[in-house]
Amino acid sequence: MKTKLIKLLMLISPLMMLFPVSCSDDNGVITPSVIKGWFAQSGGTPVALNDVYLIDRNTGYIVGQNGTILKTTNGGANWVSQVSPLSTLLESISFADANHGYIAGQNGTVLRTTDGGSVWNLLNSGTNNTLNCIYTININTAIAVGQNGTIIKTVNGGTNWTQLNSGTTNLLTCVYFIDVNYGYAVGQYGTILKTTNAGTNWVSQQNPIHNNITINSADFSDVDNGYASAQDGSIIKTNNGGYNWTLLNSGTSYALNQITCVSASIAIAAGQNGTILRTDDGGASWYQQISNTGNTLRAVKFIDSNIGSIVGESGLILRTVNGGWN
Repeated sequence: MKTKLIKLLMLISPLMMLFPVSCSDDNGVITPSVIKGWFAQSGGTPVALNDVYLIDRNTGYIVGQNGTILKTTNGGANWVSQVSPLSTLLESISFADANHGYIAGQNGTVLRTTDGGSVWNLLNSGTNNTLNCIYTININTAIAVGQNGTIIKTVNGGTNWTQLNSGTTNLLTCVYFIDVNYGYAVGQYGTILKTTNAGTNWVSQQNPIHNNITINSADFSDVDNGYASAQDGSIIKTNNGGYNWTLLNSGTSYALNQITCVSASIAIAAGQNGTILRTDDGGASWYQQISNTGNTLRAVKFIDSNIGSIVGESGLILRTVNGGWN
């Protein structure tokens, strides 16, 4: 009997590797019980996906080309297409809570939902410049950045948008606010801008990125600690609110399109050629994680040190439930 059991286990073990067992928790989140690291999910679309936003471990959103908006309510086991009012390129998505969120994109596109994405309404942003990034500060206040140094802001839920003076005509790629007053914008030619008065004034910050390199992304864990990633694989860090930035050794020259930080110690970056980098020691060392793809990765988000999603070219969606470690 024991010999037969061993033979049976030898037969089914390869099948378990090919078809991993999954389990569902009380919230309906399906978690692979065999796969570690990053595993692929299906969004049902072949188009480039540009940004991902996670509300919690269950609910998340993705935006991309051709007006693509996807939503999951079960940790990415299923991604459902949402109705978009237009088919233009969508670049960025951000939520204030489970119901209130914004999307920004090509030609000044701004969409807003107040019901968790059941309906997305097209707003008049007051600009035709492509908006590369939008950040939702609260249900009434959001700010977006884009071409030609564009910064626009709403304080009344998107009814009206005000053009802010960025002091630059450089392309701006990312914006992040710590609270209603303190925020950062980054972009072309090594641009880092900081505001301490809700965007009324923006001050350029010195940093060690070469001035012909585009900074693609920035994220902060608190008022002092933040990271930024760049076109040439550079990662820089501040621990004093941007007064000083330190160049870290990322170990790659591939473009890092987005970086997200879980804490002052933990950050994850994703980019060109399937590159995923993670630090757990405040940037002193960066470890390359296995993505199993050569596709360009465009965005990465984590809700804690373990659960995260990445999106990229050709409809690629990756998920991890153990911090990306194999």
